[in-house]
Amino acid sequence: MRNIFLLVQRGLTARNTVRSGLLERLLEDPDVQIVILVPPDGLDILRAEFTRPRVIVEPVPKITQGRFRRRIWIPFVRNLLFSETRRVMMVYGSGKMKRFSRWGYVVACIFYWPLSKLRCLRTLSHWCEMKFFRKREFDALFEKYHPETVAIFSLLSTEDIILMREAKRHGIRTVGMPKGWDALDKFNLEVMPDVLAAQNPKLTERAFKYHRFPKSAVKVVGFPFYDYFVKPEAIWTREETCAKHGLDPTQPYLIYGSEGIWSKDELPVVQKLVDWMREGKFGRCSLVIRPYFGNVKNNPFGIFRDLPGVVVDDKHNVVNYFHDAWDPSIEEILRFANLMRHAACVVCVRSTMSLDSAALDIPCVNVGYSAYITDKGVDWTDKLYIHEFYQDVLKTGGVEYVANDQELLTAVQAMLRDPSLRQAGREKLRNELCFKIDGKAAARLAEAILGEGLKSIDKRVK
Repeated sequence: MRNIFLLVQRGLTARNTVRSGLLERLLEDPDVQIVILVPPDGLDILRAEFTRPRVIVEPVPKITQGRFRRRIWIPFVRNLLFSETRRVMMVYGSGKMKRFSRWGYVVACIFYWPLSKLRCLRTLSHWCEMKFFRKREFDALFEKYHPETVAIFSLLSTEDIILMREAKRHGIRTVGMPKGWDALDKFNLEVMPDVLAAQNPKLTERAFKYHRFPKSAVKVVGFPFYDYFVKPEAIWTREETCAKHGLDPTQPYLIYGSEGIWSKDELPVVQKLVDWMREGKFGRCSLVIRPYFGNVKNNPFGIFRDLPGVVVDDKHNVVNYFHDAWDPSIEEILRFANLMRHAACVVCVRSTMSLDSAALDIPCVNVGYSAYITDKGVDWTDKLYIHEFYQDVLKTGGVEYVANDQELLTAVQAMLRDPSLRQAGREKLRNELCFKIDGKAAARLAEAILGEGLKSIDKRVK
């Protein structure tokens, strides 16, 4: 029996992998047994979900890290990639990362800029990682199951890094998939997987450019979540979708997708959309406001809940065992996929929803103002779009970027009148950043994990 370890520590990665067809594809090989490693607090719940032959659910051991590693080693190694995106994050901050002081940034540039040019230093950091850091918490699981392959779905999380490092130390093949399509231009990696499963071709470019992955080690697989966009059994009618969300099926609806801490000051923008909708400036139209899954408990949109024509879609399954406090069920996944499918237009701030929209050929507007205000009252929303990975989105022409209220109103009105606006750009965005929307992304990811031993997978995925 070929044992495969899958480390699932977040609701987002659960959605994007084991709940998007990966498990079924792996189990097509009758010689494969899957061991899913999950947080201990969610063990009973997840064991109850994954009750099927040749699937075992085990708890992830508790991992601790020393002060030297946390405060000195990891920041040093990660800053050895001193990319444009990394520098932007230092200057302006990004989500949970606080911006550097002016002098802190100057010192970082003086120190890390020349070091980042020494490619050999990154190779040396990988050698030091393997040589001087050792954690034995996973040894018991290795001894019990003797896995052939270990697959991790975040390249920067503590447990993922340590499991991958210790697997390599034991001579076990490792496959890594970035948590998102925005990961490879931000930080240097402490550990390199043997195989990188990339969601789109742009990630492969960054894997070669920034991390020197061998071309033979990178497999472009797409987004397994997007398989739900084309599976016949996953497609709901417009009437069914509207009934699930309390919407009028006879009129179009907009979606506003929040980005939580990345768009923490967005409430005035949402208020404008609500006001315009109620004033009839969008014609007969409803508005769906979707809070960020990690910010449901602090949801500021409750003030709109009882307004006619407004739906606050906050039925996220908030939990305390996954790192991102979210555990989306299949029903929740289908609700979101079909909500996107039947939308007339999507409005968001620098979001993966821009890719979701392109995958379904839905017009999308990106808000570049009044959503991220510094503690000194300066609007830095536009700085969120400087990151290299998001410049790829803007360069395709697949989204409409707006910088003020009037541009937002005009853009939404235009796209409601003519959904074909920016259609060519959306096709380019879809091809470059979504890869193939063909229902076979989970199969390609399974193929990357199983490698040459794959027996029964559909060969047409190639």
